[in-house]
Amino acid sequence: MLVLGYLGVDAVRASAQPGEMDAAPSTGHPFLAGFGIGIANPITLLWFLTVGGGLIAGHAGGRAGLAAAFGVSFVAGVLCWDTVVAGLAGYGRHWMGRRTLRALNVVAGLIFFGFALRLLLQLLTLIG
Repeated sequence: MLVLGYLGVDAVRASAQPGEMDAAPSTGHPFLAGFGIGIANPITLLWFLTVGGGLIAGHAGGRAGLAAAFGVSFVAGVLCWDTVVAGLAGYGRHWMGRRTLRALNVVAGLIFFGFALRLLLQLLTLIG
């Protein structure tokens, strides 16, 4: 809840700073940075492992060769997905203008902050 609130405030605050939106990331190539973050995200990894494991177990029918084929195709799909998302995130600033990026930051910040407030209200109703 605190992290969501912080992310929300930080995103809105970052949209108000004039030069920061135009600066290129300093961590290297934007595509590689985005791909690395996407592929190493623990929540994403856990989701794909659980969903992928369930799909593979449900469709393989106990046959090892079919399970391996499903596993390889699922991993290929995950890599394709992360490649597309990283490409859109890494090169998106070139396609969108400064105003669009600022608007996206404000909207994302308000959504994060709204989730934080909702969680806080739910916590308060559980406590009280």
